[in-house]
Amino acid sequence: MGKRTYDYYNRPKYEKKQGTEEEDARLWYMFYEEGRTQQEIGQLIGRSRYGVQRRLNRLRKKKLTT
Repeated sequence: MGKRTYDYYNRPKYEKKQGTEEEDARLWYMFYEEGRTQQEIGQLIGRSRYGVQRRLNRLRKKKLTT
């Protein structure tokens, strides 16, 4: 089985769920204060690494415009 196939079948169940303000704050803290990787955060909160990456990008844009 290839890496892409393995990743597809082993991705988090609720990959496309919406984030809350509390989850956003927790994600921001884990990435910037604790120095965790996107992969580690994804495993802890039940999202894919790319979901975490997209959410961090949105949060960065939000903080820059605020």
